[in-house]
Amino acid sequence: METISEVKKKQYELINQKQKSISDYINTFNKEQIESVLLSGSVSRGTFMPGTYGGAIDLTVFVKSQKNVNYDDLFGLDIDDKIPGHFIKYKDDFFQIKPVSYDFIDKFAENSEAEKFAFLESRLIYDQEKKYQKAIELLKKQIVPDDIRRINKSAKGYMYYLINDYKVDRWKNRNAVLQLNNNLNISIQYAIKCLFYKNGKYYPAEDRALYFSLELDQKPDNFESLLVDLQIIKNKKLSEYLRREKIFKDRLVKYIEE
Repeated sequence: METISEVKKKQYELINQKQKSISDYINTFNKEQIESVLLSGSVSRGTFMPGTYGGAIDLTVFVKSQKNVNYDDLFGLDIDDKIPGHFIKYKDDFFQIKPVSYDFIDKFAENSEAEKFAFLESRLIYDQEKKYQKAIELLKKQIVPDDIRRINKSAKGYMYYLINDYKVDRWKNRNAVLQLNNNLNISIQYAIKCLFYKNGKYYPAEDRALYFSLELDQKPDNFESLLVDLQIIKNKKLSEYLRREKIFKDRLVKYIEE
């Protein structure tokens, strides 16, 4: 499996090529209606890798007002209404645009965690009045740390709830090994969330979280091997559950608490 770092090196030239297309496209915007533009997603991370079905460049665009705005006029014709946001083609590239207003920052803590993660890994590429640069810096210093502490406390609480002695004993008495393993799987997911929080990050969208967790600075030794060992259930016996539970508590939970 290629890591994010390896993909970045591999895709370096392609990312540089896309920068010109992005600049050209942004220059077509009516700047009287646009306040700021953030480059988001895989191009911002440096991991843009179009597959068999292509790929899109993600932009978050702050518009001065979302009332009575014709996004087809502002961004170009939306060519696929099944894709979230505004999906357009400019020359040879596809762009997936998320139009937002300043309220997105004012109400940051109310957004979904995946949206927060995506927003904070974005980078400003147009900010004429420097309004958003200051607002984002303030957000990272004042709002984000408290918000992460809050959701970390909640995630830890649920993780422990699923594997506490009372609950485990309850399912042991019924020989409900399937339920025990299911509860442990959910606890593992919440533990991975807590690893992101330990690193001062939000939890990304579920379909990429496990992959992104491998690049966290603070994580247990041999983390990928640990995840493989925790994910694979070798048999349906209670002893197998207990094996996984012990590894989980000794390696992952203990690390989170350090």
